[in-house]
Amino acid sequence: DQGTSVVSDFDLFVSKTQVVSGETNTFATGTYTISESGPDGYTAEFSGDCDANGSITLDDDQNLECTITNDDNEPTTYDVVVTKDVSAIIADAGQTVSYTITVSNNGLATATGVVLNDLLPSDVTYLSDNGDTATDVVGNDITWTIGSLTSGQTVILVVTVTINQGTEGASITNTASVPCGEGDTNCDNNEDDATTRVNTPIPTYTMTGKVYQDDGPQNSSYDGDSEAGLAGWTVFIDEDESNSLNGEELSTESDSNGDYQFTGLLAGCYTVREVLQSNWTQTEPIEALDFEYN
Repeated sequence: DQGTSVVSDFDLFVSKTQVVSGETNTFATGTYTISESGPDGYTAEFSGDCDANGSITLDDDQNLECTITNDDNEPTTYDVVVTKDVSAIIADAGQTVSYTITVSNNGLATATGVVLNDLLPSDVTYLSDNGDTATDVVGNDITWTIGSLTSGQTVILVVTVTINQGTEGASITNTASVPCGEGDTNCDNNEDDATTRVNTPIPTYTMTGKVYQDDGPQNSSYDGDSEAGLAGWTVFIDEDESNSLNGEELSTESDSNGDYQFTGLLAGCYTVREVLQSNWTQTEPIEALDFEYN
């Protein structure tokens, strides 16, 4: 019923002599055994002038005919295959990701009693799945009762989780598997995993300073509360070393106390300058200051 072989796939023999189906052959009188070799999975049945075992006796002036009928056997083996994919191979702590688990039967027979096990790693927290009542979830332990899988059938389970905080820099591997049954022809493909690497946040820094009026003595250094801070002065990071502020450079204004700050800076070296207002002279620093954070 499921066989695909044809007559030419089988080699036919009269005792040790190979013959071709449908052609007439001449033999001496005697007893011969009709046989064949060919694809597995078929049962041969002899009819015509042969007995049930393929034996035939030829007398003088006889024309005999033997027919072999091959019927494919009912399949008894199957091949359950598990594949697992993850929606993000690189993710952040706190991010939601989904595991897609595909279970297929690549064999001929129906696989019965199929159950998938998926123990989620402790680095994630279970949120949901699309298995309805077929899934049993206890903590991070998921059991998906599939039942029967016919030949060629595929089912899919999607499990959604959250990556836990504190997992930065970790590699999280999740494995799903189906126990190998007695009729499973390949137990090596009953398990698959998927891995997500959790990003490590890049540290950032804050740089602070003050714009002040250098009252006497003008010693090019800040003398504390005796020298007033200047509000509303523009301070910028001179990325192109042009000694002037352009529209793409990071800038800020000093507050009412003359204080300013730049936040979210990566480790590195920065040149900080001010936009000098009219009728003022910069006394500190005499040249641009380079600030390095690492």
